[in-house]
Amino acid sequence: MIRKVEHIGVQVSDLDRSLDFYQRVLGFTLHRREKIPGIGLEIALLRVGDSYVELLKYEDRPVPQGKSPLGHFALQVDDIETVLEALSRNGVKIPGGTPQVVFDGQARIFFINGPDGEVVELFQYILPLSRGTM
Repeated sequence: MIRKVEHIGVQVSDLDRSLDFYQRVLGFTLHRREKIPGIGLEIALLRVGDSYVELLKYEDRPVPQGKSPLGHFALQVDDIETVLEALSRNGVKIPGGTPQVVFDGQARIFFINGPDGEVVELFQYILPLSRGTM
């Protein structure tokens, strides 16, 4: 049986730049960084809470432009406005608008982009107990 999503992989064009964004700006912790011999790949596995995001930098494969099968990944936050203010102070371009209320008023969402255009959803539960009822 499937227990949980182990990690989400995001292909990047500059591993150091993306590591700076995910660690310094978003607060992830580097769990492991290594080169995979024989396939021209360097990976960095980042941890946030009990979840992981894997950054993949291929030597000979450009980052796909436009739509990709990975539409986005979501990060649960305690207070979207506080997170958006911190991101803005760290140079992240915040698109206009305000967080949207979803799931019949149980949550709020807002989308930003990472260094290679990857879509990152900020997700805030409005009521602490609502998570079990969705």
